[in-house]
Amino acid sequence: TCVFRSNEFSEESAINLLAQKNPYAKSKLMNEMIAQTYSDLYGIRTIGMRYFNVYGENSKAGHFLADQIAKIRDGRFECFGANETRSFCHVLDAVAGVEALMTSHNAKNAIYNLGSSSAMTILELAKLVNHTLGGCSQVKLVPYQEVMPLGFEEILHRVPDVALIQKDTGWKSRLGLVEIIRDTAD
Repeated sequence: TCVFRSNEFSEESAINLLAQKNPYAKSKLMNEMIAQTYSDLYGIRTIGMRYFNVYGENSKAGHFLADQIAKIRDGRFECFGANETRSFCHVLDAVAGVEALMTSHNAKNAIYNLGSSSAMTILELAKLVNHTLGGCSQVKLVPYQEVMPLGFEEILHRVPDVALIQKDTGWKSRLGLVEIIRDTAD
């Protein structure tokens, strides 16, 4: 999702490669452009997939939900970006989305968002993680500037438009956030 600089998460959203400040975002956009070029030049079927917060079994530290779980297990119930909204997708749902795209005759030469269209605030998520894992009860709201570098630009509402993948394959995420939390915690 780092290819976006606004709250617009449609596959058809115009994205300016030069406006991207994040090298990772630029590399993802360049991969999409290269795939499209090969499709145009050689008639190769290409499908791009943009994953939105995919978690589940074997999720690693260094990603928001896995880090939130680790904090609660350590007795620290901290939250920053409390009013930002995010959606989360189970890795099993993401795999099913990939399979649906690979086997669909309707899916070709396009970019698809894989994620859940159901969203909640970071604070609501932190409380749900705490409740699901039986953690401590007091949340500590941490100012954003204490955890992010000066000048960091965060997208406040990150929820994908999944209408295209639903139209072309019938796929949608099925597993809920409690299952995602439990599987990520195991």
